[in-house]
Amino acid sequence: MQPASGSASWLACLARMEGFAKEPTLFRGNNNDLTKMVLHADDGILASTKASREKIVEQLGKRVVVQVSEPLSFDQGIEFLKRRYVIDEHGIIMYPSTKYLDTLLAALGNVKERDSPACALFLEADGSDVLGVDEAKLYRECVGRLLYVSHTRCDIQFAVCCLASCMAEPTVQAMKNLKRVAGYLKRVPTIGFRLKALTANACVDYEGSGTAQPGDRVCLESVTDADWAGSKKDRRSRSSVQVYLSGSLLTSYVRTQKNISLSSGESEFISLVSGAGEALFISECLEFMTSSKYTIETVLRTDSAAARGISQRQGVGRVRHLSCGLLWVQAGIKDKLFRASPITGARNPSDLGTKPLSGAKVKELLCRAGAVTDSGAPYGEDELQDANYKASVRMVAKSGGLNGPAVKRIMPILMLMMQVVTTEGHGFEGLGVAMAITMAENVVTEAVSFVVAVLTVLVVFTGIPAGFWLLSKKVMQWVFKKWRPKQFVEAGVQTVERWRQDDTRWAEEYTRRNRELEEALRDRCKEVNECSRALVQVRRDLRASEAEVMRLRSTSGAEDICIATSRGQVYHKPGCGALRSSNSVKKYQACGICFRG
Repeated sequence: MQPASGSASWLACLARMEGFAKEPTLFRGNNNDLTKMVLHADDGILASTKASREKIVEQLGKRVVVQVSEPLSFDQGIEFLKRRYVIDEHGIIMYPSTKYLDTLLAALGNVKERDSPACALFLEADGSDVLGVDEAKLYRECVGRLLYVSHTRCDIQFAVCCLASCMAEPTVQAMKNLKRVAGYLKRVPTIGFRLKALTANACVDYEGSGTAQPGDRVCLESVTDADWAGSKKDRRSRSSVQVYLSGSLLTSYVRTQKNISLSSGESEFISLVSGAGEALFISECLEFMTSSKYTIETVLRTDSAAARGISQRQGVGRVRHLSCGLLWVQAGIKDKLFRASPITGARNPSDLGTKPLSGAKVKELLCRAGAVTDSGAPYGEDELQDANYKASVRMVAKSGGLNGPAVKRIMPILMLMMQVVTTEGHGFEGLGVAMAITMAENVVTEAVSFVVAVLTVLVVFTGIPAGFWLLSKKVMQWVFKKWRPKQFVEAGVQTVERWRQDDTRWAEEYTRRNRELEEALRDRCKEVNECSRALVQVRRDLRASEAEVMRLRSTSGAEDICIATSRGQVYHKPGCGALRSSNSVKKYQACGICFRG
């Protein structure tokens, strides 16, 4: 549609449709009219009957030029906002446009194909050189295209978020990371996501119980995850949010958190709050578009028990520095606007946006999110089956669910199955390993049980009589000891009447050595005291000598001096030999006022 004005209000009045105040792009029919419309500038998508569509087109055609495409059908898809929609028997599949991807690959030239969009270098501190002007411009243009593509590609959102953080000053390493993302998109150019019909009680891990009817419960989930201090450059965390309706992915994004979290629980809680705001807005939009015919239950799912604990209490608790602007989620849970629910970390699809993953893990999580190929087949189905199989093998190996007799009965059948599947190349060698581990655990368990049984019998038949005998012995010793006369030695040590010979020698030697040590200590103390007294006397004599020297210096008179003028300004004492050879000698006496004898 190409209206002459971009105002949505007059368009709604013209088409006799009701708009939504919180989201001006949404419109619905009045009263019992099931018509729905999403308007974006001069493009719109309409869901209605044929009669209602013709009526709306006729009314709009009176004022604006309207171009209408063919309705969505099994034979023909539609395009809206650079996205392609096709329908099959399982729902509607949304595919992103390949226009921006083609221009991206053409701008970067020949890039190497990759099986995953990111690696560990995306998180490392970048110390490489800054790009030149032309290369920096190319980098920004390519990242801008990736930002548009990532709206419908949750598998590259983490990598694009890392690349966008370098747009101010692109570096050589950032350009390498950009080419890696382009190489991944070159290998996996198109991935679609299926939007299924509303199903009662359906969620991410549950397909539901049939098509939802008016009044049924429809689950809207916000699945979140975070990487605590993942960026080694500034130690900021990233929030990954995915919103699902009846198990179908509606939207997803990855954002860098503004504050630096001090714990993983805090970063997970911030991510949960971000997802809660998005889910609450989508819930209100759904209630408007469905005219509140369904009971929409909003669920906040996270794999962090700490984040769920913070959201389900009141106040900050021990997390004193937590921003009060995040605590509205606690009030929402208390008022039952939504509820917090767990999800295992291995099955959390939002883990795609938290850290670099291997190619197999990326495919597995995309399959959990509902990704499909061009043909409509589930993308990454083999990787998902392998992951589920490994999880079940680990569960069996840890639980020890098979006892010894059961293993003996089914072992021939299991060995035959292992040979068959190994010959066919399905790669189930882990089954034999799991069974071997289970058998070993059972053998150890049976051996331990046998030893415990033997020890129990010994304790019952020998331990009780032995214990009774020891108790009787202790009682008798206490009785006789209580009435036995006691003796005391000089040192105050309690002793019995008869000492053994070795004990007597040891006591005598111990007493003798103690006396020697006491005498040595006494002599030492005497020497120390004498030295102290001598030191005090020396100090007194020293002080007296210093006082006498000072007294003599102050009372002694100055001596006479003589100066031989022929020898210069040098003065001599009377009687000096140098004065004998001098013809002119002057003698000086000390002043009686200054020097008093």
